[in-house]
Amino acid sequence: AAAFSRGQAGVSTSSAAQPWQSVVPFTEPSEIPSKIPDTAPDVHLNLEWVHGFNSKQSRQTVTYTGKGHIVYPAGALGVVYNIELKEQLYMNAHTDTILCMRAHVLPNKQTLCASGEAGKLPKVLVWTTGGPEAGKGPEVVACLKGFHKDGVSHVAWSHDGELLLTVGATGFHCVAVYKWRTLDLVFSAQAS
Repeated sequence: AAAFSRGQAGVSTSSAAQPWQSVVPFTEPSEIPSKIPDTAPDVHLNLEWVHGFNSKQSRQTVTYTGKGHIVYPAGALGVVYNIELKEQLYMNAHTDTILCMRAHVLPNKQTLCASGEAGKLPKVLVWTTGGPEAGKGPEVVACLKGFHKDGVSHVAWSHDGELLLTVGATGFHCVAVYKWRTLDLVFSAQAS
């Protein structure tokens, strides 16, 4: 049992050593600044490489583009991996973990991806995979939101790519069908 004593201002403190203290000893700072700035430091971080991908809670997660690149989610990022160039491009417009992803290859070999996220007010993003041949990185072309609650667990394209079906992650597994280019919800229902 740990022994407790009264510290400053009557606050109970444990006199038993914490397990981490034997590995990481505490050292008092040599100088305490008089004022800590309340602005963010002037630094810019660049994402260099993503290792791993969502597999435990995600579905439909790894697919190929029309150009043979691999597309997959990693946390809230959509990753496009060019095997030949050993290069990754990132779609970073999601605000929560991506739960599902599905690609649709257009006749010109351009690829559209739809990805659904977790969260109380989730969104489904439709985005291009970009790449050196497109001259840019992935770009979001549509954002579908407002119907599902508590996450989107599945997405699927119609054969012509004009409609997008989404399934919610709640117990009712609500289904929605969108004309995604115009953001129109054309059908919705509860499933079992």
